[in-house]
Amino acid sequence: MASFRQRLAFDQLAGQLKALDRRDSTACQQLQLQQIAFELALHQQKLAVLGQYLALGDRAVWSDQGLAHTSLGKEWYAYLRKPCLTMDTTPDALMAMGNTELDNATTRYRTLQAHPATTTKAATP
Repeated sequence: MASFRQRLAFDQLAGQLKALDRRDSTACQQLQLQQIAFELALHQQKLAVLGQYLALGDRAVWSDQGLAHTSLGKEWYAYLRKPCLTMDTTPDALMAMGNTELDNATTRYRTLQAHPATTTKAATP
């Protein structure tokens, strides 16, 4: 029941936030409103997943072996990654992005190692 009341409260806040006239808002106020909207959406997502999990009753499984072995593991993963990322992505896409960034950094590092005089000149005023 508490979960339902929380969802209702967050839904009402989200509606009020959407109804705000933002035309006279400063850039700082716009950012603050975006942050509030993000936090509201995050809480709404958590409550939605929690509601689905609780609806499973005795069939719900919470595993110390990771989210892959937990009921609604993909939904929990989507919720838990949201505060850390500003985009929707999959674990595979995130890993590919990380590998690309690592390859770029390694290439840059090797270039700097191969041409140390270039970095020394840049560091000297």
